[in-house]
Amino acid sequence: MEVRTKPLILVVDDQATIIRIMTSILQPTYDVCVATSGKKALEVARTQRQRLFLEKIASNEVTDLSEIRQTAQLLLE
Repeated sequence: MEVRTKPLILVVDDQATIIRIMTSILQPTYDVCVATSGKKALEVARTQRQRLFLEKIASNEVTDLSEIRQTAQLLLE
C-alpha cells in the first residue's frame, strides 16, 4: 500500500465531465481516486483508505443503496 501525504477522497459519478471537474477542484488539497458506479466504488473502498467519498445518488444507473452503506461502513472501520 502506498504512503500518502494528503487525505484520499473517492469521487463516484457516471459522467466523465463531473469526475474531471471534481478531480480538478480537489487535487490541490487531496489525493483523488474515482469510480464510475456504486459497485466500483465499493471495490475501491475495499482496497484504498479514503477519508471521504462523494457519490451522486441520482444517476442513469440505479444505485444500490446497500453499496453506499457498505462503502460508508468501510470508512468507519
